[in-house]
Amino acid sequence: MKVYIQVKKLGKRIQTVGSIPYELETCPATLRELIVCMVTQGVAEYNERLHSGEQNKALSETEIQDMSQVGKIAFGIPFGERKANPQKAVDAALLAFSDGLYRFFVGEQEITELDAPLRLAEGNTIAIIRLTMLTGGLF
Repeated sequence: MKVYIQVKKLGKRIQTVGSIPYELETCPATLRELIVCMVTQGVAEYNERLHSGEQNKALSETEIQDMSQVGKIAFGIPFGERKANPQKAVDAALLAFSDGLYRFFVGEQEITELDAPLRLAEGNTIAIIRLTMLTGGLF
């Protein structure tokens, strides 16, 4: 299933966020399943890059332009030799959502419960907003 992901970190100067196509292996029935699917796929891709020859690859002009639309240009180079643990990554992502560090929207509707039914259709846009903690004293 192909969906489009929009990621936004509040507080960044760049306010425009482009939609990035994302292929889901299965159609998740809940937000929990969506998080597990996305994190598991991300960890698998990271671990694959860790031992592939992509570390020395230069970015193409198209890759640079695509990344600049999101607000970060990076090589995606994993530093270190340790593979990521999928279960630990899933647990951390679920805890971060439970702690209120992320918000998920499907279209205009915010998804607030991990186990509530999720109705995704081909081509839906999923917005993920990472909230930024502020530092400083209390008023």
